[in-house]
Amino acid sequence: MYITCPNCQTRFIVTSNQIGINGRRVKCSKCSHSWYQKLDNNTATLNDFKDKVNTETIKNHYNANVPVILPYIPNKKKYNIFPILWTSFIIFGLVILLIDSFEFLGNYDQLKIEEINLGKSRYIGGMKIFYKVSNQSDYLISDPIIKVRVMDSNHQALDEYASITKLQTNIPAKQAIYLEMNIEGIPVTAKYIDIAIGNRLGLLFK
Repeated sequence: MYITCPNCQTRFIVTSNQIGINGRRVKCSKCSHSWYQKLDNNTATLNDFKDKVNTETIKNHYNANVPVILPYIPNKKKYNIFPILWTSFIIFGLVILLIDSFEFLGNYDQLKIEEINLGKSRYIGGMKIFYKVSNQSDYLISDPIIKVRVMDSNHQALDEYASITKLQTNIPAKQAIYLEMNIEGIPVTAKYIDIAIGNRLGLLFK
């Protein structure tokens, strides 16, 4: 096949194997201009690409020389760093949350909820819950998460509420504190409530 330098219009004879099926960069041996040459499928027939590329200068009756065949340099893949950083941040957050949740479960299994009393709320469809949280362990426990589920007459869960105790709620070892919680929007079919110790992982997927 014949190719022409777009700068000096010098013609060259090359083989389809030298250009390759995807094309390649070539350099004019006369003016040193470089360009990307694509294979002319109308005039070239691909042969076995295992043949060695010929880079020697060849004289022919058209008085043309084979151009310098530049080595093939694959295109560098461009990576968008933002999705990688965002994914890493999410994974890091989940790992920290899992570690915190496992520590939470390991420490807070010593908490016990007792003396549950219900009161009226000033909000329509609401309820105020009074309860005692006892720390049966030998160490201080801080900021428990209390989870309340409301259920129907068949004990099917209708809704769930979580209360994160505020401002450094500390429960000393072998002691108890009294807390209260306001919940709103209780379904009219609610008949029972269940109060338990929650965890931060549950809050994430709530």
